[in-house]
Amino acid sequence: MHVRVYYKLLLSRIISKWLVLSMDLLMVLFSLLVAYLVRFSFTLPTFGLEGLAYLMLFTTIVCTLLFHITHTYIGVLRYSSFVDISRIFLALTLSYGIVSGCIFLCNHFNGGLFNISGSMLLVSYVVNFALMSFSRIVVKLLFEAVSFDREHSIDVFVFGIQESGINIAKSLRAGRNNRYRLCGFITDESELVDKHLMGHKVYANDEYLFDILAQKKLKR
Repeated sequence: MHVRVYYKLLLSRIISKWLVLSMDLLMVLFSLLVAYLVRFSFTLPTFGLEGLAYLMLFTTIVCTLLFHITHTYIGVLRYSSFVDISRIFLALTLSYGIVSGCIFLCNHFNGGLFNISGSMLLVSYVVNFALMSFSRIVVKLLFEAVSFDREHSIDVFVFGIQESGINIAKSLRAGRNNRYRLCGFITDESELVDKHLMGHKVYANDEYLFDILAQKKLKR
């Protein structure tokens, strides 16, 4: 128990907003490098490296500003994956849009300083989005696995699958104390019975409900 609490506190402190921001910016640089190598069939040409360096520097600055405005590096453990991914999508779309526009203007007025194509930026954008989204999911799964205390947790069902029920379920998952473990949903809407929501089954509010709760060893 004490070891689990120690790891939970340690992981919470490790995942600081500044570390998340640093990792995100490293993913930006890595994505640009991958896209550049893909364009030249994974060989690094001797020409155009200066333009790549300028591109990395400029993209890092733009992404830092947009990450700050959209708060992509804050609340990684607190918010849902959907909120995180939507903020990442917004920040990267705006960032790469700005970078693409600036590169077009620079090449138009400065004789092609950047040896960068639109397809290269598109590849970088896709790789960047995939890496950042995947990292958020991995961090959440890791934190839940390390911090969840099955021995002292209480299994619960959430009644309702509308906005209020979803919010309750999300708060149970995001709760730092992890006292309650979500096991399923209960609804009066027959068309949604036996569906799955947030990875858990939806049960009908009927005469068999208490039998199901008993099978799950839940207390009323």
